[in-house]
Order: sequence, then structure tokens, then C-alpha cells
Amino acid sequence: MKATVLLYNFQDKLYREQVKRILLVQHLSIKEIPKEEYLNPIGYYAGDEEVKALEERYEGNELDSEMMVFAGLSGEQIDNVLAGFRKNKVQRVNCKAVLTPTNRFWNALQLFEELKREHEAMQKK
Repeated sequence: MKATVLLYNFQDKLYREQVKRILLVQHLSIKEIPKEEYLNPIGYYAGDEEVKALEERYEGNELDSEMMVFAGLSGEQIDNVLAGFRKNKVQRVNCKAVLTPTNRFWNALQLFEELKREHEAMQKK
């Protein structure tokens, strides 16, 4: 699987371009996932051949914030991306995840809800 970063709901053009610039410097593949495709499993966009796309289109509300998914990146690559955000003073993405054997079958809505729960739990600590 090629090192790929999936971007969801990056509507602000300047912010999206800042994020993409950091990812491109790291020579990472970038896929921007349109809202209509949020029901497809995340693993499909990461190039997992065992995960198939759905034909159903999503017509609901947009996610509450941006979401970034790291697929096939090493720990060092992820660290470099996060360091790039800090170095360039780019706003952090609160909802980020690494593709796992479990969440590769989840869709964007399921993953986003899980990340929101985790983020809220961490904020309480």
C-alpha cells in the first residue's frame, strides 16, 4: 500500500493548500474525499484491494470539522508530517487517525464519530 493521506472536509482553500504542501514535501500521496463518497470504506481509498466501494451516495450533513487519515505511513513519516505542521505554524487537525485492520472497513462517518469520542475523552483528562 502506497503511503497516502486521506483528507475529509478541508473546505477552507488556504488551510487545504497549507496541509497539502506539507504532505507533498514528504512525498506522500494525497486523496481528497468528497462528501458524496463518505459512505465508502476508508480502506477503499487507501488502496486496500479487499475493501470494495459502495454504490450508495451520501446526502447528509458535512462532518463537523476536518479529518485526516494516514494510510501506509511509517511512524517516522507521521512524526515528520506533524513536525511540518508545527514548523509551518499550520493549524492542527483535531480528528486524525491511522488506518488499521479494524477501521479500514469503517466509513468516514463512523470513523469521525469514534475520533470525536476519543478527542472529547482526552480533553476531559
